[in-house]
Amino acid sequence: MITIESVELVNVRSIGRAVVEPLVDGGVTALNGPRGVGKSTVLIGLLYALFGTTPDGVPAQALRRQGSEGEVKIVVTFVHDGQRIVLERGLKGRNDTPYAKVTLNGVEQTVGKIRAANEWVIRRFGDLDATGFLAAFVVRQKELDALVKARAADRRALFERLAGIDRMSDAVKTARAEETTAKTTLEHLPGSAEEAAAARTDLQRAQEHAATAWKDFETASAAAGAEDQALAQATERFEDVTARVRAHQEAAQTAQQAEHHRALTAERAQHAAREVDRLTAASAGGTAEAVHAARAALTQAQQAVAENQAARATARTATAAATADARRAQQAQAAVARARTALTAARAEADKQARLAAAVPADLPQQLQAANARAGELQEQRGVLRGEYQRLEGSIKALSATVDPICPTCSTALADPHELLQTLRTALDRVREQGLTAKAQQEQAAERAQALTAQIAQAQQIQQAAEFARQQHQAALAAAQEADAAADSLQAEAEASAQGAQEAQTRAEAAVAAEGEVQAAFGAASARLRQAETAAEAAAALAPAQITAEEAQTAAAAAVTAAEQAAAQAAAAVVPDTERVQAQAVLTAASQRVQELRSAMQAAQAEHRLAEQQVKHSEMARDQAELRLKNRAAAAAEYERRTAVREALDTFRKDRIARLAPEVSEVATDLITRMTSGRYVSIELDEEFTAVVTDDTGQTRPVTWLSGGEESVVAFALRVALGELWAGQRGGLLFLDEPFTAQDVASRTAMMAAIRDLPNRQVIIINHASEATDMVDLVLNVVPDNETGARIEGASPFIEMPEAVLAGIDEDDLTPGPIASDDRSASIP
Repeated sequence: MITIESVELVNVRSIGRAVVEPLVDGGVTALNGPRGVGKSTVLIGLLYALFGTTPDGVPAQALRRQGSEGEVKIVVTFVHDGQRIVLERGLKGRNDTPYAKVTLNGVEQTVGKIRAANEWVIRRFGDLDATGFLAAFVVRQKELDALVKARAADRRALFERLAGIDRMSDAVKTARAEETTAKTTLEHLPGSAEEAAAARTDLQRAQEHAATAWKDFETASAAAGAEDQALAQATERFEDVTARVRAHQEAAQTAQQAEHHRALTAERAQHAAREVDRLTAASAGGTAEAVHAARAALTQAQQAVAENQAARATARTATAAATADARRAQQAQAAVARARTALTAARAEADKQARLAAAVPADLPQQLQAANARAGELQEQRGVLRGEYQRLEGSIKALSATVDPICPTCSTALADPHELLQTLRTALDRVREQGLTAKAQQEQAAERAQALTAQIAQAQQIQQAAEFARQQHQAALAAAQEADAAADSLQAEAEASAQGAQEAQTRAEAAVAAEGEVQAAFGAASARLRQAETAAEAAAALAPAQITAEEAQTAAAAAVTAAEQAAAQAAAAVVPDTERVQAQAVLTAASQRVQELRSAMQAAQAEHRLAEQQVKHSEMARDQAELRLKNRAAAAAEYERRTAVREALDTFRKDRIARLAPEVSEVATDLITRMTSGRYVSIELDEEFTAVVTDDTGQTRPVTWLSGGEESVVAFALRVALGELWAGQRGGLLFLDEPFTAQDVASRTAMMAAIRDLPNRQVIIINHASEATDMVDLVLNVVPDNETGARIEGASPFIEMPEAVLAGIDEDDLTPGPIASDDRSASIP
């Protein structure tokens, strides 16, 4: 059993901040308000808090009220199976990240992520998800017509969905698909007992062949081992001869290297002698005094070149500075012109705003005060007329409800109560007309006050604009004076810069005339320095070159001696060709014999390996055949299981559909009897869920023959019956979303009486007007507010009645009926 204690909404869709606290100990709560104000937001918020679902699956961020800032949250407090649960969901952080919190009897539960919270709620409700919750506890107007007017297939699908049978249908479809898949798998699986037996026979043959191949390999291995010793002796002799041949080759190579080294050292000695001769000739004129004199002359020439270049650079810099100062002076003159233009425009604007401010009437506040006072007087007059209307209406109801009315003052019977009743009704009409007149006059006074308020605001804006224009004029005047001073200063700087540039240009022209002589002197000094430095470098390298030449002569003599010794050693190490050829022939013969035996051994080994591979292949073939046989048996068992599951689900679904129509008909019959005050005594549903009603005379007729209002009552009874089947004995919440559309007062009264009789139900009704507020126990009004969002308030003692309702009242309709309590009084304009 689910009982809602409160629903708190903050910045959700059109609601700013509101708390809904329905009755929890019986009784009916109405959520009242015009269309589009946010009543359905309460139901949307309830579903989001419980299950995390949003309308049409839009992102949770779409729940935020447009233009709102701060938190977005929905907190639902309810009692389920005797335990108090608080579910809170909302958006947090700069990215409006969804979050969820669950509290059970004051202890917060660890649910982790959003999906875990959803699963916690569904488990708590006994696997009841959002769809099941809507079917069990929420009756929506848009579903009612489809229950009786939709096509047969669509109507059947709707009944199955509301009864939860569509899930069974999905399960049957899934089971049938799985059964088909299992059957297809079984049909395509290979394997048989004969195939497995043949694979085992092939394996035995392969194992016998492998054993024979292994014996041949062992025989070849023994013969090859006997020839290895002879091969080792031949190899040892050949290696000795080979080592002597290698020693002779190394000695010959050493002799060649010694001869090459001798020739190289002789060439180096000759090159060193030639280098000594060259340096001796080049060192003439390379003294330190000559190098110093050449460097001093070059330094003097470089200084003259630098002074020439500096004079020309100074002239270019002075010319550029003079040009920049002249440009800034021109810009300053342009700024002066703009400042004077702005000063003229600011003076004209200040004069214009001053004239507008002088034209504003001075008595606007007094006119506004008089208009507000008049509106207050008319408001008080409307209040007096409203009280008079209520008293007259109460008197008329009291006279109409009494057979022999008496005078309330002297307690005697009235002589002519009908005449008194007519007098009261005439007075009621007069009060109504006076109320309408007072309302029109009050609205005119309010409009007058509003117009004066706008004029005062406009006058204030004009005065502010005049002051702003005066300040702008003063600022423009100061800017013009400042621009004049800056222009004069920049003009003086430009004239001084021009004079300095002229002087620098004169010096640059003199430097250009002397440039040829300076460059010639610089070139001659550079050539003289290079010649002196080259001679000095040759004089410094002469002594080391002489030492190198002497060392090269000594090395050449040593190389001659070493070459002669190496040639003698190479001649002594020569090996005869016959000895080498004989050792090679013996080794070759032994190698051939061993190679032949090893080839035989390898062939036997290869044959054994092939046999082993054949054994492995046969083992794999046997295992695969046995596996295919095992898989086929498992697939057959799976097919049988899937078939049994599909048949069981299908049988259960058909049985549930067969029992649904009678069960719904039974509950709906009891409801329709009470909702129509016995006019219709039963509702029957056929296999296609087409409704047929029976009236109190025993006549049956299809529901499509009924009037629109009666048809809606039948649909409402069927929908509530489906919800009762879902809820069972648990009862709890019953949310009715605008259920009384197009119903008259009598039908609404009967339907509400039937709803009240439902056991263990907490009824909450959404109304788009006040048509059912006289039959409920608590009225909550949804009040729109464009700035802070809609809010929810308890019903006020005075509710404005539309003019169209008052204008359409017929005196003959003023029959005795229940008198409204103080907190739901009737009203007049």
